[in-house]
Amino acid sequence: MNLGHESARTYRETSIKTANPIKLVVLLYDEAIYQIDTAIKSFEQGVSTYDKINNALGKAQDIVTELTVSLDMDQGDISQNLFRLYMYVNRVLSDTNLQKKSSEELLVCRDILQELRESWLTISENPPQMPISNNQPGGIDIAG
Repeated sequence: MNLGHESARTYRETSIKTANPIKLVVLLYDEAIYQIDTAIKSFEQGVSTYDKINNALGKAQDIVTELTVSLDMDQGDISQNLFRLYMYVNRVLSDTNLQKKSSEELLVCRDILQELRESWLTISENPPQMPISNNQPGGIDIAG
């Protein structure tokens, strides 16, 4: 591996390890969109790229699944609506991957994820203020 690739990998790993939870969601959207773009470009290149399409759509599905399972369903309509969108996107990714149809429906999924990404990016730049109880230390309990 050359120095440029190693530096990029190290920078990416550091960005992920130091990101707050909201920024991590944005990074997940970025990667899902990147993988869908890879699949779309591969569709344009023809049949010989089915392995590349399969890999890209599989990675995108894994990311959307991770976003789905991380939803807090106690948050009401927002979580339920996101759940429905994620299920739709995952179904299209799966169907497209299995049937090797075309990239048209992938563009719709990409647009959905891009719009959601922009919303999460806005939240990450202007995070809501969380009230901190005087009896509890501040911060997020990531232990479960």
